[in-house]
Amino acid sequence: MKRDMELVRKILQYAVERRIPSSNPVSFDGYDNNIIDFYTIMLEEAGFIVVIKNPSSRTEQSNRTQNIAHITWKGYELLESIP
Repeated sequence: MKRDMELVRKILQYAVERRIPSSNPVSFDGYDNNIIDFYTIMLEEAGFIVVIKNPSSRTEQSNRTQNIAHITWKGYELLESIP
């Protein structure tokens, strides 16, 4: 799979705009939720965002438990470097 830097930018920008952690996992039109979750996990592992894992947020329609809390300093630097 080729890295989708546009999706990375969208996730980081979403993290910037978050003022209060949400119980709703992030989603974007045109992107599969599994891909968004995968990228969210990768960005967290790399130290670009902080994620809240909330098992109580699971619903019958979704097993998504990745909720973005906020962007890190390192995340801001990456966001500024994406054209």
